[in-house]
Amino acid sequence: MPSRRELWCAVLLFLTACGDRAKAPDIGFVSIWPAVNYGLARAERLSPPGASRIAVYAAISLYEGWAAFSDSLQTFAGQLNGLTALPKPERGRRYDPATVGVEAQTTVLAELYREGFRSTHAAISILHDSLVDARRTQGVSAKTIENSVAYGAELGRAILAWAAQDSFGQTRGRSFIMPVGPQYWVPTATEAQYRSENLSAARDMVEFDNPTAKVKPGEASERSLTVNRPRALGTTLLPGIDPTKPVEPYWGHLRPFALPTADTCQAAEPIPFATRAGTPFYEQAKRVYDVSRTLTEEQRRIAYFWADNPGESGTPAGHWLSIVTQLAKQRHLSAERAVEAYALVAIATADAFIGCWHLKYRVNLIRPVTYIQR
Repeated sequence: MPSRRELWCAVLLFLTACGDRAKAPDIGFVSIWPAVNYGLARAERLSPPGASRIAVYAAISLYEGWAAFSDSLQTFAGQLNGLTALPKPERGRRYDPATVGVEAQTTVLAELYREGFRSTHAAISILHDSLVDARRTQGVSAKTIENSVAYGAELGRAILAWAAQDSFGQTRGRSFIMPVGPQYWVPTATEAQYRSENLSAARDMVEFDNPTAKVKPGEASERSLTVNRPRALGTTLLPGIDPTKPVEPYWGHLRPFALPTADTCQAAEPIPFATRAGTPFYEQAKRVYDVSRTLTEEQRRIAYFWADNPGESGTPAGHWLSIVTQLAKQRHLSAERAVEAYALVAIATADAFIGCWHLKYRVNLIRPVTYIQR
C-alpha cells in the first residue's frame, strides 16, 4: 500500500497536471492526424510496410502524450519491445494532454518524414500550429501551452530514440537477390510503367478532409497540399514504392512491437507449387481466374475497397486507421478513447506487416496473376 505522503504527492501531481479550465478536445482533434498521415503516405508513394512504421510511431507518440495524465491509459513503456522508459512530466507544472500529444506526434512525424516533399513538411507544420492555436482559443493558458510543448517535444525525441533501434536503418540499401525458378515471384510492373507512375513531374494533391480525393480545378486551398515528383535521389528514410523490385525484403527482420518475434503467429505452409491441371495449386489459381471473369458489381466494389495500392491510397495502415475513425464517430468515443484505439490498431497493423513480410520472403511465391497468365 502507498504511504500517506505518496498519496498526497499523487493528488498534488494530478491537480497541477490537470491544466486550465479549458474546453475538452473532441474526436475531431485527434482524428485529423490519421487522416493527414493517410494523405501524406499516398502523396509520398510509400510502400505499405513503410507507411505502417510511420503510422505506428505517430500513433504511439500521440497516445503517450495523453497517457501521461490519464487514470485510464497506461503507458506503453515496459509493455512494447525495447521501450523501457519515457520522460515524465515535472511536478508542480500545468500541462494540457492534447497539446502534449500534438507536440510529441509532430516531433516524430517531422523526423520520420525528414526526407519527404516540402509540402509534407508544410502540412505537418500547419496542422500542428492550427491545433495548438485551437487549444489557446479553448482556454489553455500560454504558460500551460509552453510547458506542454516542451514536454511533448521531449516525449517525441524519446520515442524517436526508441524507433532508431528497430533495425530499420540497418536494412536501408541492403542488396537482395530473388531466387530464380518457376515457383518464385517476379515483378508484374514494367520499367515503363514505373517511370510514368513514379518519376513523372505530375502534380498530386491531398485534401486534409478527404485524403483519397483527386485534384479538381479551383478546389486546392490551404486545407490541401500539392506535391511534385520526382523526389531527390538518394533518399533512404522514405523510399518510394518501386513495383519493378522486391518491396522491403528485410522488413521481417525489424523489431516487432507487441509480438515476441516476427514468426510468433505462423501461417500455414503454402500449397506445394505445381503447374499440372488437377493439382491443388493449379485448381486454386483456376478458381481465382474463373471468379475474375464473372465478377458481380458487389465483388468489384469489395476488391477496390481493399486494394490500398501505394500512391493511390494511404496503404492498409492508413485504411485501418480510417476505419477506426468511422467507428469512433459512430460510437461517440471521447478523444482519449479514440487515441487509445488508434494506437492499438496501429501496433497490430505494424506487427502484422512484420510477421507477413517475414513469411513473404521465406516463401517468395509467385503471384496469382503471373501464374495465371503463364
